[in-house]
Amino acid sequence: MAKVKIMLLGIAIMLLGGIIVVNASDFLLFLLSLVPLAGFGIVLYGFFSKDEEEDLPEKTYEILRKQQRDAEEDVVCPKCGEKYKESYNACPWCGHKKAE
Repeated sequence: MAKVKIMLLGIAIMLLGGIIVVNASDFLLFLLSLVPLAGFGIVLYGFFSKDEEEDLPEKTYEILRKQQRDAEEDVVCPKCGEKYKESYNACPWCGHKKAE
């Protein structure tokens, strides 16, 4: 949501450049010609900036998944002797299926 707000601010600044000043000096006209460029820069910044709120569900899922993996018990394969997590149906190294 923060990205959208930044982009809207940039668009508003770009539209400010469209204001016509009747009795403006040359310097003021020069500044007004730079306003749309500054607004466009802000829009680009808002578009390419990383929004922490958007990444929150992914980070939460990664943390929960890591906790789930850590909570799993290790099983030793009777065929090759390698350890693997109990959620697997078969040994990932030799393919031996555990008896159920």
